[in-house]
Amino acid sequence: MNLSRSLKKIAPALLAILTLTGCMSLRERSLSKAEQGDPTAQAIIGSMYMTGEESNINYKDAYYWLRKSAAQGNCIALYYMGMIYEYGLGEVTPDRVKAKRFYQMAFPTIHKQAKDGDIRYINILAEMYHYGRGTDLNQKASVNLFKYCAQKSYTQATASLGVIRFTGNGIAQDTGKAKNLLLRASEEGDPRAEFFLSEVYYGEEKNVNAFNLLQASSRKGYPPAMYKMAVKFESGSEVKADPSKARALFMAAANAGYAPSQLRVAEYYPDRGNKLIWVKRASERSYVPAMLAFAELVKSGIDTNPAKIMILYQLALKLKPGDRNVIKKVVELDNTTGLYFPIKFCWEDIDGGENLLLSDSDIYRVIRGYKAGIKSGSSEIFKKSLAGNPLPFYMNNDWFLLYQNRLPQLWSSSIFKAVEKTESKNAGFWLGYGISAGLAGQGGSQAFAAYNVKKLAEPIIKTAEGKMLSDLAALLKANSLILLGRSDDAYNFLFTHGRLNFNSSPYMINFVNNWCGPLLKNKNKLSVASGIEKIRLGEYSFPVTQKFFDLQYDTVVGEKPLINEPAVQLDIKAAK
Repeated sequence: MNLSRSLKKIAPALLAILTLTGCMSLRERSLSKAEQGDPTAQAIIGSMYMTGEESNINYKDAYYWLRKSAAQGNCIALYYMGMIYEYGLGEVTPDRVKAKRFYQMAFPTIHKQAKDGDIRYINILAEMYHYGRGTDLNQKASVNLFKYCAQKSYTQATASLGVIRFTGNGIAQDTGKAKNLLLRASEEGDPRAEFFLSEVYYGEEKNVNAFNLLQASSRKGYPPAMYKMAVKFESGSEVKADPSKARALFMAAANAGYAPSQLRVAEYYPDRGNKLIWVKRASERSYVPAMLAFAELVKSGIDTNPAKIMILYQLALKLKPGDRNVIKKVVELDNTTGLYFPIKFCWEDIDGGENLLLSDSDIYRVIRGYKAGIKSGSSEIFKKSLAGNPLPFYMNNDWFLLYQNRLPQLWSSSIFKAVEKTESKNAGFWLGYGISAGLAGQGGSQAFAAYNVKKLAEPIIKTAEGKMLSDLAALLKANSLILLGRSDDAYNFLFTHGRLNFNSSPYMINFVNNWCGPLLKNKNKLSVASGIEKIRLGEYSFPVTQKFFDLQYDTVVGEKPLINEPAVQLDIKAAK
């Protein structure tokens, strides 16, 4: 019999035998099943694209398969979909609320499968415990689970344990043990392990070994490795300078959702529009240098928005508490705007750059229309936008822009009216509303705001924030009394309240100077009552009374008449 003909006859049978006996790779076995719609196979293929197991990392392809599998309820797919949304991998915008939902849906089944002894699920459970994904943080349990998986030669767990040992995240830092673990995982081709092992080798000045590992990791699509290789091609360090290769690698890492690369890619664009797109993407991934760059772009744009800039600075401070550079920027901006407290408390429970989406309002279109004389049209657009989704106008603190551009204060109050049901438990809501009421000359509305700020301060009065709110409530109340024509009562009330807890704080002084113009009527009395040095107080001003929506009485309060007419006493008998 002809040998080649015989081989052709037995090839299909041999292929089947190889498949059944496991000689084909897991990827090869899973791909055909995934294409036929099998959710488990789809999850395996998707997770391989996520981690670089038997393939290069490709978040776009990972999302394609994981989304299909997650739609059928597969817990592995749900878990990795959570990671995609948590970090904004690939083209996905970060969304930690959605990520949390995916993790929580995945956890019960992951936990059950792990208890049944499946190594893949045990490794995922370890990750969930270690980073608090869908369950409470439990790094002691996670390390034990990682160790168990590593002892069973599960590469991803070995790599994770190596990274944890190298960074000291949840376990004592030990570069020696980290090196051994990362070496084992690198020998299996894990791109994350290769990158971190290269970091170990660079620390040991074994630059040749380090560079080779970095290059291997970069070729497999690990974003931090691509970024670092791009820097080397750009600078000519350890490799011949090649700007085109550097740009290609920066772009690849940026498209994978790696924030440092996204900020770097922004520099390639001379036009503000594209630059803004990339800087914003990096900011949404909570990258502080990008947030500060975003603030500078906003500052230099046609539509300068101090509120947006302050939001960016305060989010950056949450990520880097105590950063002197950011604090300096906050104080400088607050000196001219007084926005620190309103935005601090408005965004008190919100962090993460992805939440910048919450403040993307269309306010400048409204303002431009109004200033161009299209007042009724602008009003109509504003009302429709508020009815559709008022939250961005509130989160962006657009009351400030409306005031700054001399639009009616009634418009500002309508923002607070639109979000009252959902946001009135937030101190920032009442601070913004109280300031707006004061700018409209509505002392009664401002007094109501002061009452609500004080009420929110009471349960936490022993904390720094509780004392801060108490001070702010007292200032709003005293200012409202001046607006109501009760100057003596105002200073007496403030004196009785006691010296402000934060009378030397630049933020508190800026709040007084920017938003309590009527209270500055008698600086001597104000200084004695509040404890703020007289020399640091600004100039007295009194607002023109405007229409405003009073939330206490659920109605629009009007302008004061130009002449206070005396009450007419009717003599009924004489009339007869």
